[in-house]
Amino acid sequence: NLYVALPGNTPPGAVTLVYPPDGTNAYTRPLFAWNPAVDPDGDAVTYHLQVSTDPAFPEAATLVFITDMNLYQVEEERALQDLTAYYWRVVPVDAFGAHPVVHETRSFTTDNANPEVPGVIQGYVRDAATQTVIPGATVRVLPTGSTASTSVTGLYFVGNLPQGIYALEVTAPGYTTALVTSTVVQSGRFTIADV
Repeated sequence: NLYVALPGNTPPGAVTLVYPPDGTNAYTRPLFAWNPAVDPDGDAVTYHLQVSTDPAFPEAATLVFITDMNLYQVEEERALQDLTAYYWRVVPVDAFGAHPVVHETRSFTTDNANPEVPGVIQGYVRDAATQTVIPGATVRVLPTGSTASTSVTGLYFVGNLPQGIYALEVTAPGYTTALVTSTVVQSGRFTIADV
């Protein structure tokens, strides 16, 4: 990408990495998720997901995946090498090329033979009548009891779920409790469940 610097432009804030957890095993087409970055100037932000076998992220040893969402799954044609240790980070970049200097880094090891790679449920919680997002709602996964709160954009994320069928219980002040049944989670996959 070509960027033209804008004098006085402020870079977006750094992201917080969400998934996969540090030091875990993942398939060669791993799922990645992070909290959205906020740009103080209100500029659009794209995310440069960087995956490398070297924690210094040299250009020659680093794959870069660019997305405007705060999640990504590696495509089949760009699958990573099996039984390999990797490091990952996400660099948020605004429309003028500004980005934060410090980035959280995590590691994982690919292992396609590991049947215990967990899955993820992610989605938006919206008002049924108006379809506006509901920030601060609580999503509880049954029967595990795992919980997540929705962000200011109404987005929630629950990771580390074993393969199986779950129910989602959603509560928010001023709303009746919603129950979504038969949410299927597959090993190593994202399940999108909007409420």
